Amino acid sequence: MKKLFLSTLLLLLTLSAFSQETYQVNTYYADLGGYVISVYDDGAHGTVVAMQDQNSTGSAHFWNAQTIASNPDNHDNDGKAVKGWRLPTFEELTLMHTVYKNGNAPQFNINESTDQTQNTKSYWSITVKQDGTVFLWDFANGAQFYAAKTQGPYSVRAVRDF
Repeated sequence: MKKLFLSTLLLLLTLSAFSQETYQVNTYYADLGGYVISVYDDGAHGTVVAMQDQNSTGSAHFWNAQTIASNPDNHDNDGKAVKGWRLPTFEELTLMHTVYKNGNAPQFNINESTDQTQNTKSYWSITVKQDGTVFLWDFANGAQFYAAKTQGPYSVRAVRDF
């Protein structure tokens, strides 16, 4: 009886190890709360970007950007259902920009106005240089730059690991 129990348990553990869902890049998954921008471990793990900006007014300074990113009230229904949202790294902003330029979801609500004062959508990252400035990327005009933590306001788009 003991051998049968152990054999059954081993079989169940083996099946559960092989039944783990795999995820694909450039795909939306409601259970992950967003759009997959990178995977590793054969698609078992990776990074997902939220489907909407977390600060709808477009006004966040670095000192409150992480709080805005992690607040469930700033996410759509699928994003509210999961935890662990944070600001993206430089590398993750690069992936997000590639997704945007390729025309894939999520929509970044970029204002493509010819009026240069309205043609900005700069996103905060968590990447900080030694001098204390923070990396940002303007998705509307492609500009990459560093700004003081006190500058802004700029936009927040959260990512999370799965």
